[in-house]
Amino acid sequence: MIVQHNMDAQFSARMGKENSGRIPELTSKLSSGYRLLHTKNDAAGSTISQEMRSQIRGLDQANQNGQDGIYLLDVADGAASQIHSMIQRIRELAVQAANDVYLDSDRQILDNESAKLIEEADRVATETEYNTMKIIDGSFSSVGNGLDLQLGANSEQNIEVLIKGLKASNIGLDQIDLSSRDSASSSITQSDESIAMISSIRGELGAVRSRLSYAIHNTSNMSECLQSTESRIADTDMAETMVEYSKESIL
Repeated sequence: MIVQHNMDAQFSARMGKENSGRIPELTSKLSSGYRLLHTKNDAAGSTISQEMRSQIRGLDQANQNGQDGIYLLDVADGAASQIHSMIQRIRELAVQAANDVYLDSDRQILDNESAKLIEEADRVATETEYNTMKIIDGSFSSVGNGLDLQLGANSEQNIEVLIKGLKASNIGLDQIDLSSRDSASSSITQSDESIAMISSIRGELGAVRSRLSYAIHNTSNMSECLQSTESRIADTDMAETMVEYSKESIL
């Protein structure tokens, strides 16, 4: 029997210390759900995981940017719809004024209503705002001066949205005149042209809205795939870790 150098006891003590040292790490993994608690666990995996998290958060924000863009376009289209309705009424008045059963004094009343509608349409176009920005007055109607929507996680991943102006002068409403039969007749044609213009503008808004919806779906899919990949790298396998924790506790 050896007393001074009991190798079996020293081996048992050393293994006990090593096993005891593993338990806090396993406990941290189980309580946090993360496998990569420190870079020492997996230096390369930790770096990749952090890069992916940056991309994921960027994609999630890009997704929100796209939603904000859709809300802005909804405001623009809602205002355009009101202007559309006013032009329809102006055309109706023009058809009425072109009828020779009315006197010039009657036409003046119709022209006054038309003028008020044109004034209101111009006010809506001038004052419609989103986040204090005037959006259908022509401020964002030209290439290079449109609204840039950041729809990706990285620099330069954006699209430019153009919104044509809907002021009376932009869509020809300033040429409406119902004071005489001939001018009223011409105003019917002008109203048709204005209606065609605003219909085209609303169609463009709808097309951009559809594009943003697809862009949002794409960023959501990219974010989901990256999260799945990042999870495999960084997250704790709870079942496997629990088995290892139980083993270390017994040892």
